[in-house]
Amino acid sequence: MSLQSLLTDVFSLRRASIVAGPEFPTDILPILYGDLIGGKGGVSYCPGIIESTNTYLIADHAIVSAANGNTPTFYSDNVITVPTSWNDNDTVDGRPAATVTFSTSLSGTRVGYRGMGKATGGVFLTNPIWVIYDFLTTVVGVSPSDFDSTSLEAAKAKAYPYACAGILETDRSPASTISEILACFGGYYYIGSNGKLVLVIDDGTTPQMSGLSGHIRSHEFEQAEASWTRADVTNQAAVAYTKNHYDISLQQRFQDIDDGAVTADAASQRVYGASGPGVSEATLEFPWCRDLATVRAVQSVIVYRLATPRARIRVSSPSFRLAHLDVGDHVGFSWPRLSDDLGRPLINQIGIIEEVSINADAPSVDLAIRDTGSYLLNGSVRDRRDYY
Repeated sequence: MSLQSLLTDVFSLRRASIVAGPEFPTDILPILYGDLIGGKGGVSYCPGIIESTNTYLIADHAIVSAANGNTPTFYSDNVITVPTSWNDNDTVDGRPAATVTFSTSLSGTRVGYRGMGKATGGVFLTNPIWVIYDFLTTVVGVSPSDFDSTSLEAAKAKAYPYACAGILETDRSPASTISEILACFGGYYYIGSNGKLVLVIDDGTTPQMSGLSGHIRSHEFEQAEASWTRADVTNQAAVAYTKNHYDISLQQRFQDIDDGAVTADAASQRVYGASGPGVSEATLEFPWCRDLATVRAVQSVIVYRLATPRARIRVSSPSFRLAHLDVGDHVGFSWPRLSDDLGRPLINQIGIIEEVSINADAPSVDLAIRDTGSYLLNGSVRDRRDYY
């Protein structure tokens, strides 16, 4: 099966019917990642897999053991209930799984779990890029060779400070899942021109010369078009997080919210007014985040990128000189008809590619670029040299 099909086809999780005597055969067997903390009560639903022995499934894989710091709490209809035993690395239908057993029947109640999620090779997975890599390779069946190795390592490093935690409990395309995870951490993915999966995390930094994928010449901007819109301004970003997958009585399922005031851009708000999620539009939802420090780190990146209106530029580069560019690449560009913040010609600005289209008849490479607001540096000032 192709990488595209693996990502876009609906992927079905296993059901409790794989074993004999489940309480509800149609229950989905969940996959847990990260430290399921925060909020109140249970976090994840445990399906009953062997009703006769009061055995429930915590996760359809091994989880962090007690010896490695997992101290789970179990619930029955949101009341803490102490089990007879729990097994971090049991076997269910011939595959590793985590289970819990109670001394008396809990039939008809909703059993819940709060604790740590998947460990692979003894490693507790909390880095969002590692979570995506593990999900795609060990669950979905994507080959490690299908990843663009350079971007994978770069994304892992940028995501290292972030704590990812969440639950897979529905049948849907893996593309939907990884998009949801990445969106919680300022990231995105695409299939590169080499057919490899590219994962990107925006940590608020912009590369300098060594990180640019190309430079667009000033004469190529003679027919370029730029647009700015006030609607793009985000100077405050409210986030709902700590999603609960157990208590179905919770209307919104999110148990924590941060209004974004701590990471708001006061200067932008004085000019444009308060604008962004939770202020002028719907609050962002981070279902794969349960850690306030991570939420605020991502909020800071969003506000840093969007507190000032930035140009979106459409430009056509003759020939195939820039045919190697991909979505997400950073490029340098010079457009003397525009000015920088000091009124000087815009030289060696840095943009990020949002669209690439190759016109084989012209020939030309048509690009949509979003200005990052950053530029190449020569020491501590703008580099005004030509790089053609």
